[in-house]
Amino acid sequence: NTHRPAITTQRSSSSSSSIDENLSGTNKGNDRQLDDDHPPCKRPRFMMSSKDPHGQEQKATTAANSLKEDVDIVERNGIQFVRKDIVRVLSQALNELGYKMSAKSLQDESGVIQESEYVGKMKEQVYSHQWVEAINTMDEIQFNCSEGKQYCEFMLWREMYIELVAAGNSVEALKILRTKITPISPSRKVVGKLSKHLFSATLSAPSLLQTQQSVVEDTQRTESDWDTQGNTQATCDETQTQTQTQMHTQASSVYSAVDSQLSSVCDGDDGGVSEEDESDTGQVVPSSYNQLLQMIENHICSSQIVPTGRLFSLLSQAVELQMQTCLCPPSDVVSASLVTNHFCKNEDFPTVVAHTLDYFVSRHMEVWNIEFNHKGTQLAVSGEASVVLVYDTTMFEVQHELQHESSIRTLDWSYDDNYLLTCSDGQRDILIFNAETGEVAHTISTSEPNAIACFVPHKQKITYSYAHIREVYFVRFDGSEFHEDVTLPTASVQLRYTPDGKKLVYSGQDRKVHVYTFSTEEDKELLSASSMITSLSLNEAGTHALINTGAQVVKLVDINTGELVRDYTGHVQGRFSIRSTFAGAHEHLIVSGSEDGKVYVWQREQGTILKVIDEHFGPCNDVAWHPTKSMLASCGDDGTVVIYVATPSKCVSRLGALCTEHTSVVGNHTNGTSVANVDGDGWNASLQQQNENRNNHNDNDDGDADDEEENDER
Repeated sequence: NTHRPAITTQRSSSSSSSIDENLSGTNKGNDRQLDDDHPPCKRPRFMMSSKDPHGQEQKATTAANSLKEDVDIVERNGIQFVRKDIVRVLSQALNELGYKMSAKSLQDESGVIQESEYVGKMKEQVYSHQWVEAINTMDEIQFNCSEGKQYCEFMLWREMYIELVAAGNSVEALKILRTKITPISPSRKVVGKLSKHLFSATLSAPSLLQTQQSVVEDTQRTESDWDTQGNTQATCDETQTQTQTQMHTQASSVYSAVDSQLSSVCDGDDGGVSEEDESDTGQVVPSSYNQLLQMIENHICSSQIVPTGRLFSLLSQAVELQMQTCLCPPSDVVSASLVTNHFCKNEDFPTVVAHTLDYFVSRHMEVWNIEFNHKGTQLAVSGEASVVLVYDTTMFEVQHELQHESSIRTLDWSYDDNYLLTCSDGQRDILIFNAETGEVAHTISTSEPNAIACFVPHKQKITYSYAHIREVYFVRFDGSEFHEDVTLPTASVQLRYTPDGKKLVYSGQDRKVHVYTFSTEEDKELLSASSMITSLSLNEAGTHALINTGAQVVKLVDINTGELVRDYTGHVQGRFSIRSTFAGAHEHLIVSGSEDGKVYVWQREQGTILKVIDEHFGPCNDVAWHPTKSMLASCGDDGTVVIYVATPSKCVSRLGALCTEHTSVVGNHTNGTSVANVDGDGWNASLQQQNENRNNHNDNDDGDADDEEENDER
């Protein structure tokens, strides 16, 4: 008995060991059974031991990846940005704004450098005139393509060559020309021109200054010569090619700056130029070197350098994007706010009817053409009637009634606004009226009827032709010829001069738009349309043409390149002559009439419809934008000319002549004009009167059985 407890204890110990083993085995089996048979919600969960090295490694990897994502990527509005790029752009912007210490602190705190060490080293070498060292440093810089690097080397060798020529070191300059410039020069012509000026420099410094201008002109051809080497350009992708093209267009400013520096050196100056900038290290350097470096950086990979002005470029793009959906952008783009988004109220665009000119309504005649003069002081109106009405744009009262024998085909104001030219159907005379008196100042008799004509810019001369012959004639106001007749490839329907008078843009019977250049006597086709061209207008600069076609498309064409910039659709045009025009303070809008009686307004850059104005009962034939005010005019087959302004509150400031200091002009029907009150009930009463007039006009038209026949005839 005395041993039983011990035995029992021993057995208990032994039993508990075996039991533990059995339980352990049972638990393991149960574990497997639970894992296999029980649903996922009842499976036992075990915590990984903190001492497990694999668990630690897994946790560390997950945390590192998470941290890396948080540090490297910044996501806003579904767009991911690289954090390092943001820091680099901000750092560069701070440097450009003059906050150099803040830029340095940002780089120190973030551990991100703005540009690579070798790019900064090359810049300092350029500022210090260490051309050879700068070219050697380029070997450590990554470029977009090998041709870009070769071009940059050529530019630096050229800078060194010019300095040697200016210093009179002809031997070294000749050595650089032979051993460095010639092997990488795009053509022998460039080398020949550079060598010619080297020998001119050995004769006298003044001869160098006289011939240096031709160095600039000849070397500017370097970029186009470089592009002829197709085998080298094949290695660059499309983006790099566009970048290089952009850089080439900036070359002329650099050459001019270098030449001004060269002139100062030869004249005995200290070698400085009038404009100076400060480098990142505080060193004052000529601005020409900054321009040179801006050209070079366009070829360097973005991982090595941030393009100059990158932040301001992005801000400008953001502001421009906001303005693309705006009817009335601010007149000064520089004053656009960066703190708040640009917002344009619809009231700022002229959509409110201020005047309805209904001279033709009582005569049941259509209005086909309207045109403001260049100063915006007069509005000419013509159409089916044998009369041209000239309104003043202050009260919109009739100033002159210019009588003709038949309906009017052509209206054109002289560039000084002293004369108005008209051509009428079936007549052989081109009439030139004095805009102030309304009297016929000159009559030019033509050999054929139905002439089309326009003024030559800034001269008392006109150009005219006919729709059935190919010749174009050039005469003075007295009828004498000042230029030989020009035979065009096709008979012209509409004639338009560019503002400088160097090109004549015309639409022909062949459904094409051409441009004729007088200096080269070259005729170039701009556009071929699938239907008849009914309208041709040019922008203020004379760089783009706006063309209406019968295929319900308004086309914008670049006159210099012949490129189709954009199509504008949504309006209705198939049977009648509908016209369009440029509009807005910066010509950022396109406005056109439509056969459904509406005025359509498009955003010029995007081609989206921003506004549709419905004021005519019948086709809206023509539109005109006031050259100095926010004012729009339209005319139509209903015989009305509608003048649109901004909201009443805006009209007081934009149409000051309509308002007095204390009171507004009450709208009365005078001389075929319905004038709207600017304020309150008077405005509404005027609109009501206009609607009543239109309803009466519709009632009269209901009994006219010949309307459809007249439309078909037109």
